[in-house]
Amino acid sequence: MDGETLLSVRDLRVYYHLPQGVVKAVDGVSFEVRRGEVLGIAGESGSGKSTLISAIMGLVSPPGRIEGGQIIFEGRDLTKLSPEEYRRIRGKDIAMVFQDPVTYLDPLFTNGFQIAEVYEAHEGVKPKKALDRAVQVLKMVRMADPERRAHSYPHQLSGGMRQRVLISMGIAARPKLLIADEPTSALDVTIQAEIIELLMDLKRDLGMTVLFVSHDLNLLAEITDRIMVMYAGKIVEIGPTREVVNNPQHPYTEALLGSFGFERKKKYPAIKGYPPSLITPPPGCRFHPRCPKAFPECSKREPHLIEIKPGWRAACLLHES
Repeated sequence: MDGETLLSVRDLRVYYHLPQGVVKAVDGVSFEVRRGEVLGIAGESGSGKSTLISAIMGLVSPPGRIEGGQIIFEGRDLTKLSPEEYRRIRGKDIAMVFQDPVTYLDPLFTNGFQIAEVYEAHEGVKPKKALDRAVQVLKMVRMADPERRAHSYPHQLSGGMRQRVLISMGIAARPKLLIADEPTSALDVTIQAEIIELLMDLKRDLGMTVLFVSHDLNLLAEITDRIMVMYAGKIVEIGPTREVVNNPQHPYTEALLGSFGFERKKKYPAIKGYPPSLITPPPGCRFHPRCPKAFPECSKREPHLIEIKPGWRAACLLHES
């Protein structure tokens, strides 16, 4: 899938400075997002997914900080922006659908008020008109009885309805880039399917680019154009979804596929052990203590992303030998 680059992340490093040491949550990550595509970001808890998208949104807070690298969005390096400049972009040009509506929706304000704030903050719309527009965006996300739901509070809605409110807040300003952070993980399977279908329809109708973060490779295999797999703060594989899923080139990607029960002719081994400490990661390849294909050199030399085919890269010494 060829297209204009919307977002370019270059050698990004995000570290958390704790009393125990420095957590290198994102450690030298580089990738591009093309306008109009859906890029999936996969990996276990602790792989760096959430820190990466927090950095893109300008939401890394102490003790975390961006130590180096660039986040280029439409030609602007977001890491150079002041907090006020970032606020003008966040929610308007780059927006996010968060994982847990209970955490991110304020119980003291109506659903419509919280959506209307987007229009007031970014477009200077008066409160009454902003509320009218909030009702319209609730209709877009297929909320039942949107007028009544706009005047109700989050606790009066079901989990699926609350997620629709979060999506409404995310798409209200018609962002160019929408980041979806595990948006269905708290929902039952039937509602999950409805929300995913809704997001993909909105992506098409509004012409958005989507970064979809999930640990669920089954889900990413169905909805993404490309998949980026992260492990211990680094990218280990990135490429076209069909290629990566059908013929993974990194042992960690294979292990993730095995963990999610992909039915393929080849049976991938389930992942063993635990993710490493990001304060004192293992030398060489960070996956080697858990890797069934590791050989002595893996503990000594760090692999770099090697091109398998145009647009498809993996970081494994097996490809360097």
